[in-house]
Amino acid sequence: MGESRKLPFENPQNTGRKFADASMEVPQIESADLQALLEVTPDLVVLTDGVRFLYMNKAAAHFLGVGDHTDPAKIDPSTIVPASESGNLSRAIQEIQVSRAWHGEILLERHDGAVVPFSAVAFEVSRRSTNSRVFAATFRDLSSQKAYELELESHVYVEELTGLANRRCLIESLAQALRSSYERKTEVGLIAVDIDRFKLVNETLGPAAGDRLLVAVSDRIQLAVRASDVVARLSGDEFMVMCDDLEPNTLNAVSERIREALSHPFTISRRDISLTVSIGIVASGSRRTDPDSLLQDAIAAIYEAKEYGGDRISPFDPVRRLQIASRLELEQELRKALRNREFELAYQQEVWLTSEDLVCLEALIRWRHPERGLVQPDEFISLAEETGLINPIGEWVITEACQQLVEWKNQGLEGMSVSVNISPRQLAQSDFPQKLHAILEQEGIRPNQINLEITESMMTDQSRSFLNRIHDLRRAGFTMIMDDFGSGYSSLSQLRTLPFSVLKIDKTFILNLVDEESDRQLVDAMIRMAHALGRIVIAEGVETAAHAEILTNLSCEMGQGWYFGKPISGQDVTALLQPAEKEEDI
Repeated sequence: MGESRKLPFENPQNTGRKFADASMEVPQIESADLQALLEVTPDLVVLTDGVRFLYMNKAAAHFLGVGDHTDPAKIDPSTIVPASESGNLSRAIQEIQVSRAWHGEILLERHDGAVVPFSAVAFEVSRRSTNSRVFAATFRDLSSQKAYELELESHVYVEELTGLANRRCLIESLAQALRSSYERKTEVGLIAVDIDRFKLVNETLGPAAGDRLLVAVSDRIQLAVRASDVVARLSGDEFMVMCDDLEPNTLNAVSERIREALSHPFTISRRDISLTVSIGIVASGSRRTDPDSLLQDAIAAIYEAKEYGGDRISPFDPVRRLQIASRLELEQELRKALRNREFELAYQQEVWLTSEDLVCLEALIRWRHPERGLVQPDEFISLAEETGLINPIGEWVITEACQQLVEWKNQGLEGMSVSVNISPRQLAQSDFPQKLHAILEQEGIRPNQINLEITESMMTDQSRSFLNRIHDLRRAGFTMIMDDFGSGYSSLSQLRTLPFSVLKIDKTFILNLVDEESDRQLVDAMIRMAHALGRIVIAEGVETAAHAEILTNLSCEMGQGWYFGKPISGQDVTALLQPAEKEEDI
């Protein structure tokens, strides 16, 4: 008999692990070091003829559950490839046949049934004296890498605080749902949920409590929606629910469940917090739309709900899309107006009613639009408040008023003072007093030359730091005027403690003063209350001599309105107060 031959890939220390008949000729490896390396590498290394395994290293044997006394030749290589990978396997074989090498990823089934991803390299081994085909392959486990990639992907698509889908995830899910719904001729809907007055929770309990509340809200929303719905948190206290395959009443029904779920008190930091929410709903309808447009429509519906006081569900109104587009355009124009210095100030007199002598002037902002002409503040101030543009605009007003005071002084008009309106956003800035003092110091203006008008509505539900800021401004020498008195429902205790030396009665109470006895009685009561608190009263909206006479008889000290003069430019104020000098110049 001829001498038996040992297979070059047979492990000399594991002789029980046989792979093939000794007569089978396989590629020879001369280096013992290379064989030892194959045995200790964590990668799976195998040789196969496509029907059975001819060789496997320790890592491959462990993966396939091949023991020392198990014949690996009995394992069909095709059985370790899941059925789902049959196409991938076919492509790999075809590529090997063409180029003799294949690189790619493939799933293999472990001995315990687990499916594991691998990065693989496979090629046909060169033959010597046999017509059989032999293939070599190495497999590197990608489990850890895939887990890490999945974790990274989860961060990309998951909102960190609540664990809900984030904006990116919502947009991608919505895009896919819209494509599918268009083909199936079904509808996709969005439910936008915004917590009413959430800012008060943060200011009262702090950001940490606010975050816990947002998590609790997200939990309740998820319990209220359908299992197939996607719940996302976009930003702040704004949530979005995507509903696919809509039935006629799906959006209303789900919205009502959300509203009901959030109506019960939350216990945060050992305090019960009751919430209301504004909900906007929109369906894709039969039109083919894009995710961003549908998202904008849902947010537009929220704005409509909030305009009606919140705590309501509002369907999207197509007119709102045009309004929002118009507001976005206006916002861009406002930013441009700041850069191009398109704003200007007009000044209206505030006078003593008994003598009609000038006391001070109120600075009123105007926007001289290059195409639309003079734009009144009612058309852009609210938008400036919403966008935060009111802060740089407000600083410009104060600076411009101070510069005008300097100009009047240089023209011989001594002792002039100007009232400027301060917005809630401006006063909410902790450094607002410092900014104000810096402007006055730069222009050489004293605090007693600037009166700060703050609307009464700003005083409700304000933080202690906000109110302390007003006291600090009064102590610094500014005259504090409560604007629109009577429209903000301030309590008597507030009026008694707030540092306002002047109360300005809102013009809505003055307009019907002549014809309505009830209005006269109301204004009379307001003036008496202000005097009892030691405050001076200004009535705005004085349009006629009859208005002035009634207010004088009611002991109102000051008046402002068209009867005493319309708002005019700083140059016209100079001309008004120096008529003789003007005539000489002519």
